[in-house]
Amino acid sequence: MKFTLGNRICIVLGILSIIILLIFRISIRYIVLWSDGLRFHYGNDSYLYNSETLNDEYRIDINLGNISENIGKVLFEDEDCKIVVSNITNNDNFFEILFRSYGSYSIDRGVLVSGIKHIKTEKGYSSDLVAKAYSEYYGKVYEADVSTVTNMNYKDGDEFGFYIFPYKENFKEGYYNVTLSVENLCKNEWLRK
Repeated sequence: MKFTLGNRICIVLGILSIIILLIFRISIRYIVLWSDGLRFHYGNDSYLYNSETLNDEYRIDINLGNISENIGKVLFEDEDCKIVVSNITNNDNFFEILFRSYGSYSIDRGVLVSGIKHIKTEKGYSSDLVAKAYSEYYGKVYEADVSTVTNMNYKDGDEFGFYIFPYKENFKEGYYNVTLSVENLCKNEWLRK
């Protein structure tokens, strides 16, 4: 069979088209991963989800007399994840503390340690706060009430929070040091099938 110049050009263009489509198909996953981060894994059926409850208790000292000095304090950190104090608000001595969880992700794996368990259900997605917090203040221990639970609002994590005291009347002027204990953090992990 003799190939004419026109046939050769068609064959070369066909091969180039296949190569371009393969490169595009592979690179689009990386582009979506880059733009969506952990959300890419969270909503993707190509990944297996696994969660594990961390049984340790994590403690952090909070100074309510100088709220800004607490921002950035680390509650949890390992090689893949980190949880820090992102905000504390005082509404007439009713204190709320927010934690920002940072995870890590690649094309093969996503991992996030958080107070929130992120799962895909038959009806959609669920973000449930599984962590519990306790504040030790002025010789008493209080169970902290849940204030904030977010979905995967950030490409590398989420945010969750607690009211430090059950009632604002528990706060005593002049006593500013609180130890907050958080337990039952959840390790959310997505692995490529």
